[in-house]
Amino acid sequence: SRTTSRTSAGGGNGGLQVDSAGVLNQHYTSYSVARFIWDKLRAMGAPAGWYLEPGCGAGNFIGLKPDADTHVVGFDYDPVAVAVASAFKTDDEIVLADSKDFAW
Repeated sequence: SRTTSRTSAGGGNGGLQVDSAGVLNQHYTSYSVARFIWDKLRAMGAPAGWYLEPGCGAGNFIGLKPDADTHVVGFDYDPVAVAVASAFKTDDEIVLADSKDFAW
């Protein structure tokens, strides 16, 4: 079986990888980084509308979206993360799926 450990952007080793012991690491983006990216997208003129977030985790990008007219379709392979993101972000679509199997 696989053991999962989670890290946060700006602190941990980052990235998604399976080590020699079969431990799958998940990388979660911090609130400050997610907020920074949304701010930069808006500064570049990105409009409100629908955005895709592969590997949405617990929904940090989704929870920090800039306005009510911005929506996100997010997916993740971790059922716990999808449950957390779905519980708090009800106006977006959160899907339990692996990126290799997600129907684009």
